[in-house]
Amino acid sequence: PPTLGQGTRGQRPPGIAPYTDYVRDFVFLRWAKRGYKKGREQWEIAATSLEIFDALLDKLNMSELKATENIRYLFSIHPSFELLTLLLAPHSNVIEVILDIFQKAFEIVDGDTIQYGDDTMAFVRSALKNSLNLIRKAIQREESFLNVCQKHWPQRLSLRPLNTTLLSEQYREQIVSLAKCVELGNDPYVASYALCILSHLNQTQQGISLRSRLTDELCTLQNSFSSQLYNVAPAQIDQLPDIRVKIVQFLLSSLQSSPKHNLGLMLLAFSEQSAARDQLQSQISCLNAILTVSLEPQFCVESAAFAECCFELLYRLLANDTVGRRFLFAAEKKCNSYFVELLRRNIECTSNYQIMDEH
Repeated sequence: PPTLGQGTRGQRPPGIAPYTDYVRDFVFLRWAKRGYKKGREQWEIAATSLEIFDALLDKLNMSELKATENIRYLFSIHPSFELLTLLLAPHSNVIEVILDIFQKAFEIVDGDTIQYGDDTMAFVRSALKNSLNLIRKAIQREESFLNVCQKHWPQRLSLRPLNTTLLSEQYREQIVSLAKCVELGNDPYVASYALCILSHLNQTQQGISLRSRLTDELCTLQNSFSSQLYNVAPAQIDQLPDIRVKIVQFLLSSLQSSPKHNLGLMLLAFSEQSAARDQLQSQISCLNAILTVSLEPQFCVESAAFAECCFELLYRLLANDTVGRRFLFAAEKKCNSYFVELLRRNIECTSNYQIMDEH
């Protein structure tokens, strides 16, 4: 509440800033250095702190940030403003701890979880999800926030976009783990948040840096992405994000962000060197997976949103000046007259659906 502590703090304004400062400076930033009686406590602190920061970012209202000489005062009445300045600071120690938590949580979830109790694993998974969600939300807000700061305090705050920080050599391991999160299908939110971050990084001028970070793990990542495309759609009642749709949307955004060879083409298994090195029929190729599932009976009815994304991707590839011919050759190898067969199956699928609907 904005009146918290009013009349009891002397010259300091009321509000939650003293408490959020304490959580950040004395609890969160010392997360890896303090001692814990139980491992569960460490992960409970991580998950809870990140959840608090997430709630703070949700309260950030750019229209409330007014030009003032006393930035410290602004921090005290808008702790969300201070949090975002710390997230976007060069060499941010807040980002460093967030990515440390993310990496350690990912290694636990991706490895042998038997040694951890159910309560501990619940906090580990929560910390993993919350760390990605916090970075995702910071990315969503950074452009408008940087514009406001440039307008009101052009020389007062040292800030830089998150993509510059995330793609630094320091976080190479975390970027690879971020891409591998796509395979954590038991928590589609984790995969969805990871893809949102990757999509942002891939669209920026540092997209080439992202490719270089992931090249050594390309086969592993192709398998991570393509294996999810064969999964069944999540139950609509659960209202969970369909990770298959998110993956194809990522591939589409990658194709649209750069006319040259990009991460999307790499995951689809197009070679940057030459057509002779393409691996389009490989079992771990995302293109092979999409060509396969697109021909499944009832595909456009049972997975309408996924089908729409897949068909748009097929069209974009066919129209691509660089790989269009190579793609058509791969499609024809998959099935003679692939697009005629695709059209026939879609007509059968939708006509049967309409008849069933009428009855």
